[in-house]
Amino acid sequence: MTQGKITASAAMLNVL
Repeated sequence: MTQGKITASAAMLNVL
């Protein structure tokens, strides 16, 4: 559920 958003945010932060 919210884990998807957390994963997406973590991925974006990891890219930065």
